[in-house]
Amino acid sequence: MKKRIVSIFIGVILALTLTSCAVKVGIEPRNKIAHKNSELDKDETLSLEDIDNININIQLADVQCKSFDENNVRLIVKNSTTLNGEVIMKKEDKNLNIEEKKSGKKLGTNNYSRKIEIYIPKEYKGDIYFENGVGDIKLEEISCENLSLEGGTGDLDIYNINAKDLTLNSGVGDIRLNLNKSPENMNIGSGTGDCDINIEEVNGNLVYDGGVGDVTIRIPENAPVKIKSSSGVGYSNIDAKISDTNKYTFDLDNSVGEIKVTN
Repeated sequence: MKKRIVSIFIGVILALTLTSCAVKVGIEPRNKIAHKNSELDKDETLSLEDIDNININIQLADVQCKSFDENNVRLIVKNSTTLNGEVIMKKEDKNLNIEEKKSGKKLGTNNYSRKIEIYIPKEYKGDIYFENGVGDIKLEEISCENLSLEGGTGDLDIYNINAKDLTLNSGVGDIRLNLNKSPENMNIGSGTGDCDINIEEVNGNLVYDGGVGDVTIRIPENAPVKIKSSSGVGYSNIDAKISDTNKYTFDLDNSVGEIKVTN
């Protein structure tokens, strides 16, 4: 009986050892693929001379855009994998393009580690067109004439941009806007996710078209705005104190979820 117990014990140990080896062999190559380049992959700059448009097109990455005091656009790419396509920055006529080339390889969750930082001069006066497939987007203190942002899947965070017109569309993910001063025209479309907008000074019109999720808008007291709202499955809660001067219009429509406007 003791010999049988010893034999079973040895068998279990061998099985666990072999399983551990198999798991290790199976996982290690994937880790090497997913984290081959674990730190800085690219850091380059390009002059903005004669540039009217900055076009950004990224497939799979978290992207952060900030302003800085230099006269060049700076691109930093980190944590790429062997399955990610190369991120290229180049000029074409009046355009500065930052684009992630397709790798031709299947991307999965193991590849979702790339981080991209883009620095744009504070004095830039042209337009910015931004498209991202999967990943979070964060914009801080960006100045431009017109800003158009198309987000696929991921959260969008925008802080104190200085733009005449803002067009923002999100597929799946939350939207957070914190603005010292609102653009002259804001058009926001949200597929699935909550939207939170804080405006310290109302300086323009807002059109919001939401799918599924709550939207909360905070404005200062006595803002010169007229508010129109329509909610399908949900309700509107408009308790903000506004002035009698309807200089601007907020046109808010939400399919499923609450619309709230407050001070």
